[in-house]
Amino acid sequence: MKQELIIGRMPPADVIPPRHAFSDTVSMRHARVVSADVAGQFKIFDLQSSNGLFIWENGTWVPVDRAVISAETPFRLGLYETTLQSLCPPSRLAGLDHSECTRPKTPPHSGRRRPYRDSETGEIVE
Repeated sequence: MKQELIIGRMPPADVIPPRHAFSDTVSMRHARVVSADVAGQFKIFDLQSSNGLFIWENGTWVPVDRAVISAETPFRLGLYETTLQSLCPPSRLAGLDHSECTRPKTPPHSGRRRPYRDSETGEIVE
């Protein structure tokens, strides 16, 4: 079982936020999440991302290099707002098993990468 999660825009990141208007502000390897010493808490680290890591604190977005958060704490990757709970089921966060976390659909393998249409959204994926 993996002891950390890397959040980023595309593989090899472990957790990839769903397509969103601001998802292009998420770096390829944007943040790293590990369990904290206290149950239900996580440490999140900015991985020198282009657009920064922000934590919602006292009614404002605060830029951070690292922070301790809960699964419900709002954070921002660039302009993309989310929580750990919305990216990964809470049952999987306890051991940081990323098998059920958000991942992109893999296109059918054809030997070379070509654009394909996502069957659920109809979106062209390159």
